[in-house]
Amino acid sequence: MLRNRVISSLAILPLVFIAVWFGGRWFTALVAVATITASLELYHLTAWGRRYLALGQALAIVLIILSPEFPQWLTILLPWAFVPGFVILELMGFGKRKPAVRGWGWALTGALFLGGLLGVWILLRREPLGQAWVFIGLGATFACDTAAYFVGKKWGRNRLAPTISPRKTKEGAVGGFFGAIAAVFFITFLYQRFSENPLPMNLIQTALLGCLIGVIAQLGDLGESWLKRRSGVKDSGQLIPGHGGMLDRLDSIVFVGLVLYYYVIWAVR
Repeated sequence: MLRNRVISSLAILPLVFIAVWFGGRWFTALVAVATITASLELYHLTAWGRRYLALGQALAIVLIILSPEFPQWLTILLPWAFVPGFVILELMGFGKRKPAVRGWGWALTGALFLGGLLGVWILLRREPLGQAWVFIGLGATFACDTAAYFVGKKWGRNRLAPTISPRKTKEGAVGGFFGAIAAVFFITFLYQRFSENPLPMNLIQTALLGCLIGVIAQLGDLGESWLKRRSGVKDSGQLIPGHGGMLDRLDSIVFVGLVLYYYVIWAVR
């Protein structure tokens, strides 16, 4: 599995790097492809979402394309619009009641969840120094996942959330937390040292951002693990060898983009 993870990462990361570096349509296309693929997996986690797949995907893409045109107050609030949908769907249970209502509910909620949250990354890339912010968000999230995996594999003894994700450990969570902090410091240092437009962050701001990503990335991962547990599956898909599905790779990323966007517009601007 480790070999497959490494090979998959080496194949995907250059494409992600190019899209982030050039931004614009390249980055929008990357986010759109990720959204379409992840929504396919999300709707297949529940049988009620499958027949409304095309509708949900179309709504998600519309949100991604139009998100840069929304007023800022809407871009701040819109990513949270999925929360009532998930609450209502959970209260309805995962049984066979009211299939039409549940199908529409999954279509709308899934579109708001993926389209709203992933669309924030496009807004973030369009910010001044957006390239650097996106690299920090993605790099720190990947570092968090990688550190949690290796630390948990080597020293993990105490289960973090056994009823949600039995393989995650507290030791791995600590490793992921510090891995995110280290990545934020490293990427920030590179931009401060080699870029003509250094990031306007001091040591305290850098450490705070690393701590936020180290926590939020792992909460997102646990959230998707809960959803898979409720649906009775181990992975959302098998698209990426060694990693699972696209949704398995985006679970840590979706909320990081939102938190990073808030951080940039409120704490750094």
